[in-house]
Amino acid sequence: MTVLNFNKRCIMKKIILMIFVFAGVLNAQVNLSISVRTPTPPTISDWQNDPTIIQIFLTNTSSAEYQSAYFSMSIYDEGGTLTAYTNEDEPLAPKITVPAGPPSGSGTLIVNGTDIIDINAVHYDPSIENIVLTTNALPEGDYNLCLKLFDGEGNNITNGEEACTQFSIRLPDPPELVNPMDGDSLSTQYPNFAWTPVIGTQPGYSISYVFKICPVFIGQTPQTAMDANIPVIERELAAPLYVYQPSDQPF
Repeated sequence: MTVLNFNKRCIMKKIILMIFVFAGVLNAQVNLSISVRTPTPPTISDWQNDPTIIQIFLTNTSSAEYQSAYFSMSIYDEGGTLTAYTNEDEPLAPKITVPAGPPSGSGTLIVNGTDIIDINAVHYDPSIENIVLTTNALPEGDYNLCLKLFDGEGNNITNGEEACTQFSIRLPDPPELVNPMDGDSLSTQYPNFAWTPVIGTQPGYSISYVFKICPVFIGQTPQTAMDANIPVIERELAAPLYVYQPSDQPF
């Protein structure tokens, strides 16, 4: 009798385990397809506010409607380091309703960055956190964006557990002084300055330049002089040139 009872308990455990696994497969019924605009803006706040940057196409293959569904996001750099992420149980995650699939509904839905990201819920790897918080942008490089979708009770309903796509952040080259050239000696008290324009910015962005001339004292590097000394001239300009004015302090 003891042996038979042991076997019955084993059989019961196997049945319960099979039911649990089967229930998990039933929950994973929403297919995700992710589209990221190229070139991709580096600022995560833009991802949240511009609906054209990230779009997610959802297809619910089950007949159940998922209310209060939400996403978790993971961004990996080209070395596989988790660069930015949101928690899977994040209370600030925006909520959506995924419509039921056939026969009761179409089961299709298109959502964008506004529906997946709350900027206050994004965490960053410590190695880049200060850079991101200071510049509001991811460093230049290649990344992998992965999303998971959860129902209102916190169950992963993503078919395949998560969906991923690659994107790249490319920052424009900084301007370089072309007239006068770096290191030149000037023979005039009122020189004109020109530098290379910044190109490759995102559509809709305007570029402005901060033109600043500072004295360099003995023992200072140019960067130290720019950071510490009172500028002789400081102007914000829309074009990559500055025509020295008679009212400016002469060299």
